[in-house]
Amino acid sequence: MNKYRLYLFLQGLTVILVLGLFRSIPERQLAGLIAGIVFLSVSAGICIYEFRFGQSFRSLTFWGTLSFLLFSGLPLFFLRIVNWGVPFEMIQWGPFSGPQLHTISNVIFLIMLLAIFVDSLKARFQKESEK
Repeated sequence: MNKYRLYLFLQGLTVILVLGLFRSIPERQLAGLIAGIVFLSVSAGICIYEFRFGQSFRSLTFWGTLSFLLFSGLPLFFLRIVNWGVPFEMIQWGPFSGPQLHTISNVIFLIMLLAIFVDSLKARFQKESEK
């Protein structure tokens, strides 16, 4: 298993964990806070690992996770904290509501997963061509 498949596995586990959090924690704000911490931790871990041990600036995984963190994970996390006590559906940032921002975040997350998948394919084909 190459490291990119491990990254995809970890992100898949993250999604399952987050879904479980929202089902098991009745206080949605607390569930959202914990979910944000989990998403940020896993994505930051992958990004840092790629920066330190990968080909960082040539890695789609590095750029995908960095983009997710900067344009989705961190902004949504801080928006939740700054608006603590306000239902997520009522949060507004510019022309976007909380649910609209979450939809955008989902798209950015999927793009990050696609970047990791492409790096996984590149690593696989590179390994096969070395044989």
